[in-house]
Amino acid sequence: MTCDEIQVLLPEYLVPERRLLTIVFMTRAPAMQAAAIGHLLLCNVMFLVPRLAIVAMTYFGVRSETLGNMLRKRLALAKFGMAGLFSGLQYW
Repeated sequence: MTCDEIQVLLPEYLVPERRLLTIVFMTRAPAMQAAAIGHLLLCNVMFLVPRLAIVAMTYFGVRSETLGNMLRKRLALAKFGMAGLFSGLQYW
């Protein structure tokens, strides 16, 4: 599995374009401008950090088999972590 294939498998909900309309709406309301900038930064960080981590690991020689084994060993932890993250964001 190549780095590109792994990036395609990452969740689609992290794509910043899906939140663009909401952020544009928020920037037009003066009271929401600071929140809109925060949401934009959060979306960009959540979009870029996993991809940069995968690219860095492959650059330093981690093989696709090793990445697959890491995913298999920590899949439940990753799913619970994402569930906790999104539950927290729901109440934020």
